[in-house]
Amino acid sequence: QTVAARFAGSPLPAAKLPHNPGGRAWRLGVERLVPAGAFVGRMQEQNAFAAALEACRTAHRGQAYLLRGDAGIGKSRLLEEVEVIAKDHGFATHKVLVLEFGTELDQDALRALVKSLLGVSLASPADALRAAAEQALEGGLVALDQRGFLHDLLGLPMSAPFKTAYDAMDEGAREACKRATVTQLVESMSAERPLLIGCEDIHWADAQTLAQLAGIAQAVARCAALLVMTTRSDAEPLDATWRGALHGAPLTTLRTRPRPRPP
Repeated sequence: QTVAARFAGSPLPAAKLPHNPGGRAWRLGVERLVPAGAFVGRMQEQNAFAAALEACRTAHRGQAYLLRGDAGIGKSRLLEEVEVIAKDHGFATHKVLVLEFGTELDQDALRALVKSLLGVSLASPADALRAAAEQALEGGLVALDQRGFLHDLLGLPMSAPFKTAYDAMDEGAREACKRATVTQLVESMSAERPLLIGCEDIHWADAQTLAQLAGIAQAVARCAALLVMTTRSDAEPLDATWRGALHGAPLTTLRTRPRPRPP
């Protein structure tokens, strides 16, 4: 019911639901291009982002933003309007969603971001993913020694020598190398065109995703990119430890409050 207006889908037969014979399920299809309609109000927030985007474009330095607010208050709609403003300022926009329920490994938010940055989608076949990876490596968007980590982020198999070295690394070292690959990709691509990166519902994010977002927040402070995250006020996950991991990179919190009713 929540996504019916935004996505096309087709019903699955009951036989597809062995654990819930009486239930109904739908196969998710493509996203519909639904006109968002006029955006009314929030002029203070719109003006703040317009100024930030222009400053980022001209100074080639950005920062991270956190939109906080209650569920349903309009954080996603505001982020959509920020995307419109960003495109008007010449930005490339990329938006991902942290889901409440479990997803396939190659469909988490940061892997989705890497695919979006490289111009492929979650549904792209392996051949398209390999071609995008090779183009990024040949173009210097990521270093050649990051090939294996880029393949991992894209859900592609690694070469045997790299797989052996990868398996020998501890979890912390692997995640650090993947963070470095993502941040290198962000910095390289922002040199070609300024970026707006949106990440919605980070209150559902796990520790690895939050660590990746901290890395991106540091990266955008060094390049022409903005990171905008949304979270519910009652479940914000960015604690003092996370903020300390920014090592001084700027983070601005905007509280999305209910719009006043007209008199």
